[in-house]
Amino acid sequence: MRLIMTGAGLLALAFAAACGGSPPPESVAPAAADEPVAPPVQLAPVCQNLERIVAARRDTPAFASLPDDFALKDGASCGAADQVITVGAAQTPVTFSGYACVYKQEPGATEDAAWPVWQGVMSDASECGANGWTMLTNTDISSGAPTRSILLFRDADAPRLVLPEGPTEPVRFDWSQDGGQTILLFVAAP
Repeated sequence: MRLIMTGAGLLALAFAAACGGSPPPESVAPAAADEPVAPPVQLAPVCQNLERIVAARRDTPAFASLPDDFALKDGASCGAADQVITVGAAQTPVTFSGYACVYKQEPGATEDAAWPVWQGVMSDASECGANGWTMLTNTDISSGAPTRSILLFRDADAPRLVLPEGPTEPVRFDWSQDGGQTILLFVAAP
């Protein structure tokens, strides 16, 4: 039956062309149901948890959907917190309420002791790039003790912070050396 239909179709095309007509437009066959479909990008657990924290900013109150024992990753416990962030050319201190996950808190630790931990933070942040995050790093040595930051941002509908230099995503990793080593992720509340 299929051969007869195909032959009849070819005969109709030949007849239309011989009579000066144009052949009917080609039709596109639907894709076969058994063709492989690309699997979705599987985010690393730390990136999945970062997505959960950012989504929980919309809760009322903010971050209310996250359990008390929530951790960004093993050894990085999280909870509500405030953070002072210096902004603008004048380095104006601004206090933000939000959610913090502590990677390391070790009073009196040297930079050498914390550097491998910071490299792990950078690795975690770069893995999240698969989901559209962009990573900017900054080191401030003006205080005599280096303070390093990673700002993560992307074009998304998440509420943004409005700082003196303009709107920005609320997610930042900070390494502060004042009085030792503290490395944390901070996500500001809207």
